[in-house]
Amino acid sequence: MGATDPFLVRAIQDIRDFAQDTLDEVRWSQSKLLTLIDRANALVWEEILGSREPQTSIRYTEAPVTITAGQEDYLYPGTFRKFLRFVKKDADGSIIEEKMPVDPLSDLPGIVLFDKLRGYRITPRPTETETGWYLIYEPMPVPYLCYGPCGANENAGQVVLSSATLGSLSTTEDFYVGAMIRIVSGSHSVGVIRRVTDYSAGGIATVSPDWPSAPTTTEVFEVMPCVEYPWDCVIAWRAVMMMKAGDADAAHWRAAEAEYTRVMSAILRHVGDIQGRVGPMTGSSFMTAEDYGDILI
Repeated sequence: MGATDPFLVRAIQDIRDFAQDTLDEVRWSQSKLLTLIDRANALVWEEILGSREPQTSIRYTEAPVTITAGQEDYLYPGTFRKFLRFVKKDADGSIIEEKMPVDPLSDLPGIVLFDKLRGYRITPRPTETETGWYLIYEPMPVPYLCYGPCGANENAGQVVLSSATLGSLSTTEDFYVGAMIRIVSGSHSVGVIRRVTDYSAGGIATVSPDWPSAPTTTEVFEVMPCVEYPWDCVIAWRAVMMMKAGDADAAHWRAAEAEYTRVMSAILRHVGDIQGRVGPMTGSSFMTAEDYGDILI
């Protein structure tokens, strides 16, 4: 299997190939393997983020916000992890105004940051409705990876996520904002990756920049993991480690951990190079810059 195959298909096959005779098909059904892969994806991203300089962001995204008169509380996007900025842009995309974080007990104007479930508050309470505001934030991986057929579409700035062939497709508004979508197969924009900037409950994802040509019913999409092919195998290795820890299988856990360390070392080295420093290493084996190319997505 290669880059033309959806990540979930490759990951499940990698896990089964490694486990072989030791895989309990009853205990580790396909649905449980998918849950394991989703958890591993999140853990891998957290480890990658832990390797960075404290004041840097490996990736950021922005979500448009309409400030509504009389409304002070707003929810974070589904992929929100860390607040970066809250700004207003003009028609050319230049920042013309910014609201700074303030103490919730102060009377200063700005934005009060609460926990992820509660969201954030704009102070003082808005008296006018305004557009052009953007929440800029560091995203986390989407909780559920999936792939499936695209729906009918003629807009090069969008893709319709029709249904999930494998994995879980959310219908929650803005759930995939900040996520990366790849067209896996078909006739239009195959292999192209785009970032989701807006997502409606009807499965319509607005992307940036536009697709070379609009994906339609002949295409297959995938919601991508936090690492790009071929380095996304690190997620499968992390899933195997979790599986073997649950099975109390120390020998296979150590074998999977060795492979995980080898691939993660290459990824972390790359992160260090991006930030202009020597990346932290979790093992002694790593690739050169020429070997790994573009890793993070």
